[in-house]
Amino acid sequence: MRTLAVLVLAGCLLLQLACPSSGTAACLQSYSRAERMRAMIIVQRIAQALAGDPESHAALLPSGPQVIQSLELIRCDRESSPRSRSRHIRAIAKILSRDWLGMHSIPLLLQLDFTTPAQIAAFKIRVLKDFPPEAVSLNLHDEEWLEYAILRRMITKNDVPAPGPHAWDFFGPRAAYADRTPVCWKPEGESTNEYVGPFVKVTAHVSVDTGAADTSRNVDAQQWNDCGRFWSPPGGADGARFVTLPTGPCKRANESTLSPDDMAPAPGSTYPPPPHFLFEHYYLQTDQGEMWFKNVLPVWVFLSKRLTAKGTEVESQRLSFRLAGCGNDPVNGAIDGAIGKDDMEVVLDSGHIEVWTEDGRTHVASEKSAQLSDPAVNWLTQFNPALNELNDELGELACCLTD
Repeated sequence: MRTLAVLVLAGCLLLQLACPSSGTAACLQSYSRAERMRAMIIVQRIAQALAGDPESHAALLPSGPQVIQSLELIRCDRESSPRSRSRHIRAIAKILSRDWLGMHSIPLLLQLDFTTPAQIAAFKIRVLKDFPPEAVSLNLHDEEWLEYAILRRMITKNDVPAPGPHAWDFFGPRAAYADRTPVCWKPEGESTNEYVGPFVKVTAHVSVDTGAADTSRNVDAQQWNDCGRFWSPPGGADGARFVTLPTGPCKRANESTLSPDDMAPAPGSTYPPPPHFLFEHYYLQTDQGEMWFKNVLPVWVFLSKRLTAKGTEVESQRLSFRLAGCGNDPVNGAIDGAIGKDDMEVVLDSGHIEVWTEDGRTHVASEKSAQLSDPAVNWLTQFNPALNELNDELGELACCLTD
């Protein structure tokens, strides 16, 4: 028992956490959407710090109390809704994949319902046994592959730590795993994040239980405010809506001159070019202050073709978007924005979301490239965790999971 306690406390010190010696505060009855989002952004920052990126490690590492409070929220909230179960699974996969050897992650995983380091080790063995030895040997040092493998195990095998006494109560008896209601989505490939200077590119591929028609409606740009969690600014305003633009010489878009689009297509329908224009108010309350951007994006949806994993061709529906710009559109789409006290604006925002049916399931793949006006060294450490979280929420968006 002494060895176990020393190991955990050493891990806490290495990660500079203020770890409790025993017990913990009682779980709250409920948490706000903003609190849940802040907790997941903390997880993303922890993951980037664990990954050892020399440019971001010091800036990303949250304080010990922030870490404990965030993981406590995710653990306490894990059974309150389908989306909360999804968050709990994603938090485990994100942290474990960035520190597979357990140099710093063990005390964090114990906060997320694992009971002992031995239980974590046994879980890792089960993850690797899901794949041929050749695949493990090839990919074991690939953090994005490890995250995919962990998610795949937890979601498809329902292999998730059970709710029970808090992880610091090491020696209390409880069942190792619980039969939990599965989440609606599962990973179909690695989620990637790549800095392709001067911009960041993220990709994701999931499959969902929801039918293709419903999924297409859920990922429609007009529904980002309802099914996503980054387009709900304070005051209950709709952060993603189609608008009509003023006529005249092209100039920077102004929110006050944007009118509702009375001819907006039904969510989930196709509308090839000429595009409709989406006003988005991207908003996030982080532990470092408010992060928000207001933009105008041309959006169009069309039918396309997609090769499946078996090499067969199927029909897909593809939503594409980009930042509006003079030369192609009536306005320059970057309206305004800030991260904390630093004014910034979007200079690149483009991507797509594709939906198709394969092997009886609905598949969703996304790609997004983004860049801000500030030097990358300043915004990567702040914006990149949010961009990672946005990318990781693709399954929750496609299923339109409730909080």
